[in-house]
This record gives sequence, C-alpha cells and structure tokens, in this order.
Amino acid sequence: MAWVHWNDVRKLVRKIRQGKGRQLLLKLLPGVNRVQASWSHTSSPVLNCWDLPQIQSHWNFKVTGDPNISPRIWIAGTFLAGRKNLTGLSVGCGTGTAEIEWAKTGIFSKLEAIDLSPERIKAANNHSISEKLDNILNFRVAEFLSDDKILEKVDVIIFEGALHHFNPVSEALRKAESLLRPGGFLVLNEYAGPNRFQWQKNQLSAINQLLPEIPDELRTFKGGGVKKKVYRPGVFTMWLSDPSEAPDSESIRTSIPDSFERVILKNYGGTLLQPLFDEIGGNFLERGHEFVGRVIKEEEKLISGGSIESDFFWGVWKKKT
Repeated sequence: MAWVHWNDVRKLVRKIRQGKGRQLLLKLLPGVNRVQASWSHTSSPVLNCWDLPQIQSHWNFKVTGDPNISPRIWIAGTFLAGRKNLTGLSVGCGTGTAEIEWAKTGIFSKLEAIDLSPERIKAANNHSISEKLDNILNFRVAEFLSDDKILEKVDVIIFEGALHHFNPVSEALRKAESLLRPGGFLVLNEYAGPNRFQWQKNQLSAINQLLPEIPDELRTFKGGGVKKKVYRPGVFTMWLSDPSEAPDSESIRTSIPDSFERVILKNYGGTLLQPLFDEIGGNFLERGHEFVGRVIKEEEKLISGGSIESDFFWGVWKKKT
C-alpha cells in the first residue's frame, strides 16, 4: 500500500474545487475525531453505485430473487416471519433510512439505533417522527464497543455497512454475541472486500478495460476532469478521509463466532461496480443505463468464473440455544 498516490492528490484537488476544502482542513486540527467528522453529513450528492436505482434493483434480485423486493423486506418476511414484538439494535445507523424500512416491516416492538454522528442522529429522529415510527425507533449517539446503556439483551442485531469499520471486526462480533439472546439473529449487509480498498489486480484490470467504453461526459467528475483509471487508494487518502474505513474487512466472513449458525448468505457483487462508479455515479441517473448494464454483466461473468470475488453480501446468522 503506497503512502500517497498522484490519484490521491487529484482527488483532494477535486474536493477542494467542490467547496470541501474547509472540511478537509478541519479534519487536520488536533483533537478532531476524523471518523466522526467523516460521517457528520446528513445528505450527499449522488456519486456512488449504490445510489443508482438500476444497481439497487440488480442487487435486490441477487439477494431476494425479485428486483422490486428489498433484502430487509425479504428477511423480515422469510426468516423472521411470524415473529412479533422483537427488540433490536442497529449499529452505525446514519440518518436512519434502513431502520425506517425495518420498522415498517412490523416485526419490531422496539428498535434502537446508534451512530457516532450527532447530526445524523438528529436527522434520523426527525425522520422517524415524520413517519410516525418514533414509538418503535430510538436513535441515539453512542459508540458500540464502549456503550454501557444497553442493559437488556435483544432479539436482533443489525450491521449495515458498519461492521467493516471495526478493527478487529472480531471484537465487534463478540460484543454482538454477548448482547443477543439465545435464538437471536445477527443480520449483516457488509463490504467484505480488500482491506483499505486495496483492489486486487484482476479487479483493477477488468475495471480499467471497461472505463474507456464509457463516453467522457459520463466519466466526468463533479469538480471537473475525466475519470480515466482506477487505482488503489494511498494511505494518506484513507487516513485523511476516514481512518476507520475497511481496516479489517477481509476478515468479516471468517470471524463469525462459533456460537452462530448460518441461516443464509447472499453475495451480491459490487466488486467492479463500486470502484468504477465511485464519484461519477450521479452521471448515470438519467442516461448511460446501457453502460451500467454492461458493467453488471461483466461483473457477474467474472465472479461466476472465479476471476474475482464478491465484495458485498447480505447474511443472517442465528445464535445457538
């Protein structure tokens, strides 16, 4: 892993041009929690693959078999079907979008959700009030490993894009194990690809062969310039943007405690889609859908052929009784 790459410098320049220079400088101040600062925003421009409905539908199909049914609805209606009045904990909830959907399934009587960002927790609470779900949802600021306010065990613990921020991930999983009742469920929707986004050679090769097929106007960054190549990020970029980003992500699949039995694991890809559409995803909302489809097909072909592995998965585990 290189300390700095010219692509890192270009990325920083783009952020400054986008008016994010003050945010970057604030992260360098002594005493600033860069992880918390990285996740203090409550809204973001459409820049990534997961923001695209075309890709969301593809991922729904990969997990549930139906492009119109989300994994949360599917899990609640399949593996948690018939259960009512469940208590749950969601770690790293952000602005609460996922938790709102979980609450609407009707399986929870109480779902607590925690995050490091006060700004995001405020937005999540406002969202739950507007949806009239604040009798079920309770959002609060807390750090999962050091939190001492969870006094009772729960039936379900959810990590959606939060587990890969722990180092080691096994420590967070052991904490989850201790908080779950026997027969309780661990639900994961996670990135489990290369640590620190140090993309594999086959992955980069496939991405950089696909990029030139896309017209320049669809590869143009919001701050200017055309995306011509995908690189492994350097240490400096990772350190400055978010020191917690994927330090031990590769260990997630192999770190589930023996006290859990796997109910289901569904890989849904993202190996080419995430790096390729990073920072340019918004260009494909209204056009370029054929190129998105082309990348999806190539990713599916390479994963099924064993050339690359899926970087993302949904999974459910049950704690043994």
